[in-house]
Amino acid sequence: MIHYTDLTGAPAHAHDLGWPDGEAERQILANAHPDDHDRLRQVFDERRAAEQEHMSAATAEQADIGWGDYFSLPWQPPGEHDPIMVYGHVLSVAAVRTFDALSVGVIERGYGRGWRITHSFSAVGTDDGTLGGHHVCQMTPIAEWEFDAAEMAGWRSVPLLLTGGTQLPCGCPLVPGCLNPAH
Repeated sequence: MIHYTDLTGAPAHAHDLGWPDGEAERQILANAHPDDHDRLRQVFDERRAAEQEHMSAATAEQADIGWGDYFSLPWQPPGEHDPIMVYGHVLSVAAVRTFDALSVGVIERGYGRGWRITHSFSAVGTDDGTLGGHHVCQMTPIAEWEFDAAEMAGWRSVPLLLTGGTQLPCGCPLVPGCLNPAH
């Protein structure tokens, strides 16, 4: 969320997806008090610089994560907590089209620069998951069956199993039953 002072001097905020978007930036600046313009432009410049770093860091496999694909990523909760794994999927084009026009435009423009709108789950999240945005450089592509295995494990134990823990003879993580459709 971007906080600023509007043209009348009242506090205001703009919901954003966390990535740079020229059209959204123009709308925020048009509604912001001139005293806030320099600070807002600095925020936008910092976001563009971070996005360039993200694009440079993304592998070809990460860049291929597309609409409807599944992923995992490590996340460090605020405070002194251990990192957790997040599992999710990129929303489908049809799901994105149900959003308001401004959001759809931001999502579509961000997609080509590596940003994905996602539905994510973790051991510390809500049962319904969380809508949000991630850059592909943060994501590791996974198969649907791996996502299903993580869900069955309560979003907890699968990352440890996938990084060297006990596996079934077929190579799948040790969870109730092999979920790999190839087996």
